Amino acid sequence: MHFSKPLSFSLALASLSVTHALQADSIPALEEVAVVANRVANDNSASSAATLATALRYDPVLDVQSRGLAEGQADLVIRGASFESAAISVGAVNIRDPQTGHYLLELPIEPTFLSSPSVALGSDGVLAAQNATIGAVSYSLKPVEPQAQLQGAWGDDQSSYQSLRLASVLAMNDSDIGIRLAATRSSSDGSVANGDHDFERLNVALQRRTDSAQSDLILAHQDKFFGWPGAYTGFASLPETDHTKTSLVLLNHRQATKAGWYAVSAYRRSLDDDYDFDRRTQEVGVPGSFDHKTRNWGLGLRGKTDLGNVDYEYAVQYQADKLVRSTDLTEGDFRSRQYISAVLAPTWLVSGDAADWRFKAGIVYQDTSQSEPFWGALGSATWISNALPLQLTLDYADSSQVPGYTALKSRPTGLFGGNANLGREESAQWSTTLTYQAAVGSDISVSLFKRTDDDLVDWTYSTSQPSTRQANAVDLDVKGVEVLWRASAGDLAWIVGGMHLTKNADYGSAMVDASYYALNYAKQRLTAALTWQLDEQWQVKLDNEYRRQAHNPLRSGADTAYVGSVSVVYSPVDVLELAFIVDNVSDEDFQRFPGSPAARRSASLQ
Repeated sequence: MHFSKPLSFSLALASLSVTHALQADSIPALEEVAVVANRVANDNSASSAATLATALRYDPVLDVQSRGLAEGQADLVIRGASFESAAISVGAVNIRDPQTGHYLLELPIEPTFLSSPSVALGSDGVLAAQNATIGAVSYSLKPVEPQAQLQGAWGDDQSSYQSLRLASVLAMNDSDIGIRLAATRSSSDGSVANGDHDFERLNVALQRRTDSAQSDLILAHQDKFFGWPGAYTGFASLPETDHTKTSLVLLNHRQATKAGWYAVSAYRRSLDDDYDFDRRTQEVGVPGSFDHKTRNWGLGLRGKTDLGNVDYEYAVQYQADKLVRSTDLTEGDFRSRQYISAVLAPTWLVSGDAADWRFKAGIVYQDTSQSEPFWGALGSATWISNALPLQLTLDYADSSQVPGYTALKSRPTGLFGGNANLGREESAQWSTTLTYQAAVGSDISVSLFKRTDDDLVDWTYSTSQPSTRQANAVDLDVKGVEVLWRASAGDLAWIVGGMHLTKNADYGSAMVDASYYALNYAKQRLTAALTWQLDEQWQVKLDNEYRRQAHNPLRSGADTAYVGSVSVVYSPVDVLELAFIVDNVSDEDFQRFPGSPAARRSASLQ
C-alpha cells in the first residue's frame, strides 16, 4: 500500500485564541481553549432550518456557491480553489464524501452542537486536513448545557421549519454526564418553480466532561430532498432533484496533559444518493438513473506536546471508503480506497528585546492504496513586536489530494463525462500576513497569498459537445489579497472582509471553452456583518455581500451582484425570542452556479 500527503495554511482571521499556562505539577483544565467569534451576523435562514452551510453563507474567508438555497446544496470554496479542495474537520478527523465534494457539507450534526467554524490554511491547515489542497473548516464539540428549546418559523412559498432541542447534565463526583437530543424538520415550495425542499434531521449525543477531558458520542441521521432547475447541469430547463440520506456515528475524546494536549476521533458515515436530472421522467435503475451509495470511516489523532523549548504539533489520520453501489460510476478498476496521512511540525520561540520570533518547520506524508505516496514540507516564521500589538507571518506549505469517484468512475462521455486517468493533484501555497490587534475583539489582518495547483480536477464545457461536461485536469496560478477588519463601538459590532483574486489557467491539450468550477470565482468580493443591540429587547443583524465575478460564457445575466440578509430580533422576556428574517433583500438574480437560477427573496417569522 502506498501513502501520501495533506495540505495547509492556517489563518483563522476572526478568531481569538486563549491559551492556559501549563503547570509542571498538575494537569490543567482542558488545556488550550480556542474562543472563535462568529464572522457572520445571521446564523438562521428565512426559508429553511439551519445546516452547517447557513452560518457560512456570508463568511468573509469562505465563498459558499449555492444551487438555490445554501441549505439545499452548496459548494465550499476557499481562496478561489475548487469545490473539492477543502476539508471539514470535527475534533481530530476529517469527515469527507468520497463520491463528490458537492456533499462535503452534508454533515447531519445539529449546528448548535458545534463551535463556530475556524478556517485553517497553509502550514496550520496541514494539521487539520487530509486529502485536500486548500485547507479545512474545523469544528469542536461544545460542552453540554441544560436546555429545553422549541423553535418554529413560517414564511413565503409555504416554507416552515421546526426544531426541538433538549439537554440535561448530571453532576457526578469527578465529572459531568450530559445528554442532548435535537430533532428538526423543514419544507418549502421554493422561491422558483421546482425549487422545493423537504428534510428531517435527528441527533442524539452523550458527553462526559471533567476538568481535563471531554468525551463525546454523536448519532446523527438526515433525510433531505431538494429540487432546483439546472442544479448540477446548468441547464435551467431541467427540473433536477437530489435526494440524500446521510447517517453518521462520531466518537471524540480530547485530553489535557502536563505537557500539552491530544484528541482522538473516529467516525462512520454513509450516504445514499438518488439524483434525477429531470424529475418528469421515470427511473428504471439503469445507467442514467444516477443512484449511488458510499460508505466511509476514519480514525484521527492530533495534539501538541512541549518537550524542552520546542512544541511538537502532530496529526495522524487513517481513512477508508467504499462505493457500495452505483448505476453510473462504473469505470476504473477499483471501488474502494484507504488513505493515511502523518504530519510532524516542531515550533520554537526565539526571544528578543524588541521582538520575538516564532518558527515552525515540518514534514507531511500522505498516501492511498490506489496512488503513489506524496511527501511535502511546511514552514512559517512569525515576527511578534514587543512594543506594539503587531505581528507578521511568512508561511509556506505543500499539499495534495486524489480525485473523487464521480470524476474517476463516470463514463467518459455523457451528461457528466469522467476521466479514469486523472491523477494526484498537488498544490504549493505561500502567504504573508500582517495582523494588528488594537484590543480584544478588535483587529485587522491583511494577507497576500499565492498558490500553484498542478493537475487540479475541473469540470469543463466545450461548444463541440454542448450537452455534456468533462472532467479535465488544469494547472492554475492563483494570486490574491485578503483583508479582515473586526471591531465594535458601543452597541454596534462589525466584521468587514475583502478579497481580490487573479487566476491563470492551463488545460493542456483539452478542448475547453468554459469552466464550471475552477474559473467560476469572484475576482472581487466584499462582505460586511453588522450587529446592532438597540436595547435589552431589540437587536438588528445585517449581512452583506458584494461580488464581481470573473466572466463565464455559461452564465446569463450580470457578473456583479449584491446579496444581503437582515433580521430584526425582539426578546420581551428571557424565555421568548421573536425574529423577522429576510434573505436576499435586493431580490438579486445572480447565478452563483452558471446556468442555474438564483434563489429569490424570502421572508419568515421565527
